[in-house]
Amino acid sequence: MSQLESVDLFELFNPSGPHEYSKFREIMEQTPNFEWMAGTDRNCLHCNKRWLEFTGQTYEETLGDGWKQVIHPDDIGRLMQVYGSTFEARERYSIQFRMRRHDGVYRWVAVNGNPVFCNQGKTFVGYLGSCVDIDDQKMLETELRKAKDEADAATKVKSDFLSIISHEIRTPLNGIVGLADLLKGELDEQKRAEYVELLSQSAQYLQTLINDVLDVAKLEHDHGNITLTNEVLDVVALVRSCVNIISPEATKKRLELRFINEASDTVNILADQGRLKQVVINLLSNAVKFTDTGSVVVRFKIDECSCVIQVEDTGRGIPDEFKERLCERFSQADTSDSRNQKGTGLGLYISQAIVRAFGGTMEIIDNVPRGTISRVTFPVVYAHTCRKEKTHIRGGPIHLRHRVLIVDDNCTNRLILCRSLNRVCILTDSAPNGRDAIECVKNNKYSIVFMDCQMPEVDGYEATKQIRKLGEAGSAPIIALTAANIPGDRERCLEAGMNDYITKPFAIDQILEAIRKYAAADIVD
Repeated sequence: MSQLESVDLFELFNPSGPHEYSKFREIMEQTPNFEWMAGTDRNCLHCNKRWLEFTGQTYEETLGDGWKQVIHPDDIGRLMQVYGSTFEARERYSIQFRMRRHDGVYRWVAVNGNPVFCNQGKTFVGYLGSCVDIDDQKMLETELRKAKDEADAATKVKSDFLSIISHEIRTPLNGIVGLADLLKGELDEQKRAEYVELLSQSAQYLQTLINDVLDVAKLEHDHGNITLTNEVLDVVALVRSCVNIISPEATKKRLELRFINEASDTVNILADQGRLKQVVINLLSNAVKFTDTGSVVVRFKIDECSCVIQVEDTGRGIPDEFKERLCERFSQADTSDSRNQKGTGLGLYISQAIVRAFGGTMEIIDNVPRGTISRVTFPVVYAHTCRKEKTHIRGGPIHLRHRVLIVDDNCTNRLILCRSLNRVCILTDSAPNGRDAIECVKNNKYSIVFMDCQMPEVDGYEATKQIRKLGEAGSAPIIALTAANIPGDRERCLEAGMNDYITKPFAIDQILEAIRKYAAADIVD
């Protein structure tokens, strides 16, 4: 508490008052804070020049209750409540509120008020207060709080995602392990065929999950950018094939699935076939997944400048609170344990990134009276070259006199690839590491070599470099097989001397296509 022996408040702040008060007045004027004094009637008796400079008020305008005019309307009630209660209790108080500056801008200030007594603390004579501009500090605190809230929200989203992805991966993995055990002791051919089909479905779903996660990892690394590879494709045939892929799922749910083509039967354009197919299948899959009754319609139209692929469904629609973050990574409308649909929440995020790489846009809007419309629009570049130019690579016969070297440190991978190629009458050799692969190439002539990249002793990169130094003996095409699939991997393989790059897990059709494209014929006598 501030105590004075005896005081006349008028004389205390009167410039012509007693000399013994001059030092107090001098200190009050020199302080950088906004100082004020109130009497027992709670009205302002005095303020220093800093108060007047900040508020733009005159001295006379501030006195009495004029000071209230510069307090923010939303804060005056709270301030007067604290001011009144502490005045009655004769207690110190601290409060923060917004005060109007001379330019009309409201800034946060912190106020400390202290009761003043005289006659050895027996007589209460008013309050002495000090204000400090804390607006910059307040803004920093707000920004830090916002950043913390965003970080907490991001952490929760990632935590939810990890929980979901753990469940989504374990579910098909459990099916794969369980079905493999059932196959060991099952003799009935019909049941074995059923188990194999279920096993294949579980493996394909697991592969899709892993591919999505890897796509997101590459997007994060490349700041949301995707590299596209243009090729001639029939976009109508591509959309129709996507519809055919999703058709069995629609049939299971008794949904009507229709393709409405508003263009000609064949439209050849230049685009990345794999990425475009990924987008269309994702939109179709979502439509079927979230539609319980009714239909899913795919519309295709194209003009001189742009191509539009639109998927319409009669499903449950999108909750309003989820629309803003619909295409964010790891986002799902329902992350609870009781959610009805499986998935990782990555598909739309990846699809949007792909469409942006095409130079296009992706819209997801309500389909009146019910359901959702997903629309992809992107600029089109027409191709005047017939797509048949590539058919000799993709669909041509495989010469039966090939000899192929499989290099992989995983014996299961070697077994699967060798047996798969043997079934189509292709001879195979295998090596468990790069060192043995080099010896195989020295002693045998191969149509093509499939090389794992990460192996003990000598890895695939070094083995390829050594093979290329063998001259004619080391001239066979070498195709990288790797599970890494991270940015820069393809370039590293090509720099080592490999001809192409296939990521694991792969389909046997990818291996056969590589043989058609790269392998020399008539290797075996």
